Amino acid sequence: MPEMKGMDKLLSCVVMVTLLITVLLTSGCVEDDTSGTPEALMSSFVESINNKDGELFMELLVDNEFLSDDVFEEIPMEEEEFKEYLEDMKSAIDDGEAYVESYEIEELIYLEDMEEDNRTQSEEIMEMLNDSEYFQGDISDMCTIILDWDATVDEDSPIYWVADLGDFDDLFLLEIEGKWYNPMPGTAISAVLYTEIDG
Repeated sequence: MPEMKGMDKLLSCVVMVTLLITVLLTSGCVEDDTSGTPEALMSSFVESINNKDGELFMELLVDNEFLSDDVFEEIPMEEEEFKEYLEDMKSAIDDGEAYVESYEIEELIYLEDMEEDNRTQSEEIMEMLNDSEYFQGDISDMCTIILDWDATVDEDSPIYWVADLGDFDDLFLLEIEGKWYNPMPGTAISAVLYTEIDG
């Protein structure tokens, strides 16, 4: 009889551990797949806006994590001004200055599926960024995304561009070191592109 009680306790422990692991996996505590694919990135991006989660919002942008401080010697913006702009964007999300009414991914074109001219141009941009002394990430892929996007943003908000995402004909996403990012205005990509491309 004592052996049966011991077996019951062991079985109960196994069941509890199994349930715990299941909960952790389904809640995302074990693996946070916020940007493992372009679709997951956009889902998390919308979630960050509508849940007023400025920290998540910034994690999904190509922020100054990949930007060399040397770039501020080349662009017409001081480092403190740049970081203040990033903080203003985060605060705008935390304060609920934007809301996404609805969105749908109408088309998603990976690099390998692009038409030859577009693929060549995209590969040149990737190569330029990877070779840039101002960009410290490793871009492994990019894709073009077309959105049906309906969002509202407070007037004069630093995240004004959130309302216009559906109007970009060639909005592109970057895969950097295994995660997908949204290269939006005011981010490291903007600074590097401004520096590397004439005009």
